[in-house]
Amino acid sequence: MQPKALARLQMFVALWATTFIAAAHLIFYRGAGALWRDEVNSVNMATAPDLFSDLARYQFDSFPIGWFVVLRSWILCFAQWPDFNLRLFGLVVGMLLLGMAWIAARSLGGKTPTVSLVLFALSATTIRFGDSIRAYGLGMLLALATLVTYWRVCQKPGRARVWMAIFCGLLSVHFVFYNAVILFAITVASAALLVAQRRRGAAIALFAGGALAAASLLIYAAPLRAAASWNYVFRHGRGVDWFLGHLSEALNLSGRATTTLWLAAVIASIVVVFALGSRRSWRNSLAIWYCAITIAVALPAYIGFLYILRYPMPPWYFAVAMALTAVCLDGVLTPREEGPRFGRSAAILYVIIGILVSMKPVLFAVSLRQTTVDLAAESVAGQAGAGDLVLVYEWMNGITFQRYYRGQAAWET
Repeated sequence: MQPKALARLQMFVALWATTFIAAAHLIFYRGAGALWRDEVNSVNMATAPDLFSDLARYQFDSFPIGWFVVLRSWILCFAQWPDFNLRLFGLVVGMLLLGMAWIAARSLGGKTPTVSLVLFALSATTIRFGDSIRAYGLGMLLALATLVTYWRVCQKPGRARVWMAIFCGLLSVHFVFYNAVILFAITVASAALLVAQRRRGAAIALFAGGALAAASLLIYAAPLRAAASWNYVFRHGRGVDWFLGHLSEALNLSGRATTTLWLAAVIASIVVVFALGSRRSWRNSLAIWYCAITIAVALPAYIGFLYILRYPMPPWYFAVAMALTAVCLDGVLTPREEGPRFGRSAAILYVIIGILVSMKPVLFAVSLRQTTVDLAAESVAGQAGAGDLVLVYEWMNGITFQRYYRGQAAWET
């Protein structure tokens, strides 16, 4: 097939995949239902009158203040439709994530996203938890925005680009704490390329921006110390098997074939990087080196962060790392104009196979309700009288029950 025909086919396949992914976001929006425990906690935190004056409150949730400021602003604008407007907020974030997959791919040298469409944008982990009323969606969005803005500094350093990159990095760490690790990896990768190009001033500026972002997190030192006095009850887990088991759970929300798709992309990326390493000319492959170094630094650092945390590891703990890795794999493998024709054909085939094998499990995952506690609360309200006592089991379901229960009977967990 001629290069122009292949390019048109690639665009058609990418648009087809994007349309299906957008539909999956809409299915989640319509079927997610009531807010589940952690989402209710986010709303309670965001609507508290002492949001800014009492930082000690942040020991009772997993996110920095940036997330609650954005959520509070949205709620104030659309307060008349409580659950509807919140689910709409999640849908907006999800669509922005899909758009970011395209922006990142084009910034890193591709015409369309390929690998990242399958591993990131289509992922049930991305859709279910990126669109939930938690900070993971905005955290992924800002992590990828930081990746793109730092890369643009590597392409052509300039004062405006440097300041934009520093701003994105600083903002990202105040939505999810994981982004501090991501920012470190991106800073190392960009600085390595800038030093290799003898642009040390820009590298120093980016490191200074990273140091500023790290210093800004010190405002959470007291809440984190306070949380350490009680959150040991949640800490458990040891060993590689335990970690890999939870990682597999996050990957396989999109179907059991997803692990194979990830392995294929990782192996192909390693082959590409080693092939480039044998060549003398590296300046035409800066985007590939940028993405490869970012992955090489980010993954061990992220795993170390999770190991130190030692919390139970539900799928959403891996969402930010999965997003960054998938987009960076795209940056390594994306077909480029100067690349071989085989690479474009392989990328198109990968997207088609990835969408087809993931379609059914993803649609199943995104069609599930987030909780049924609201249904239980409605049922109990219709049956329990003023002299009854309602016991909510397990205790952690009490926060959702409190939001939706309208009965006369007293209740406790």
